[in-house]
Amino acid sequence: VTLPSHNEGTPNVLLEGLACGKPAVASDVGGIPDVLADPRSGIIVPVKNSGALAEGLLAALGRGWSPEEVRASGPWSWDESAARLGELLSSLR
Repeated sequence: VTLPSHNEGTPNVLLEGLACGKPAVASDVGGIPDVLADPRSGIIVPVKNSGALAEGLLAALGRGWSPEEVRASGPWSWDESAARLGELLSSLR
């Protein structure tokens, strides 16, 4: 997953990518550094720096990523996310 944003909050696309075992290369804005804090999750590059983005992409392509480790680096799995949502919705009855 590549997200060279100039401005972000906490992007769902990164959370979804991690949950699918896909590493990310993304810029260091908003909540991205928090989402990618674990080095198993991806590579953070300086914002608005196309050279650093290119280097980050090449580094990511040259690295052997473990989908299981990438998933483990994220905040929670699909099953955990669904369970949390279910609990929240049940509490609203």
